Amino acid sequence: MDKRMYKYFIFTTIGVAVFLITAMSRELFNGLPLADTLMALSDGCFVAGVLLAGISGLSWVSSRGGYDIFGFGISTLKSHFNHSKDFRAESFYDYKVRKDKERKAWLIEALVVGAVFIALAIVFLIVYLVI
Repeated sequence: MDKRMYKYFIFTTIGVAVFLITAMSRELFNGLPLADTLMALSDGCFVAGVLLAGISGLSWVSSRGGYDIFGFGISTLKSHFNHSKDFRAESFYDYKVRKDKERKAWLIEALVVGAVFIALAIVFLIVYLVI
C-alpha cells in the first residue's frame, strides 16, 4: 500500500471510530424507530466529517506557516536559558526560512474523507426529512 492510500485508510478508520462513538452515544444499536436511527446515522457522519475537515483545515494553515510565531516564541524563550558566550539567538526571518524548507504538505486526504462523511450525513438527513 502506498503512502497516500495509507493516509486515506488511517483517516477513514478515524472517521469510522468517531462515527461509532457518536452513533453509540445516540443509542443507535438499541432498536430505535427508523426516524431516530436515521438521525443517529446523520449525526455520527456529520461529527466525523466536521472533525476530519477541521483537522485538514488546521494542517493547511500549518503548511502555510500560520503557527510559526508560536514555535519561534517558544524557541526564543528557551534561548534565554542558554548561557554560552558565543550563542546568538535566531531572528524570526531566519526561523521562517528554516521552517519553510522543512514544511510538510497539508492533509488533503482528511478533507476528502471528511467531505464523504458530510455527504453521507446529508443523504441520511434528506431521507430523515422525507420520512
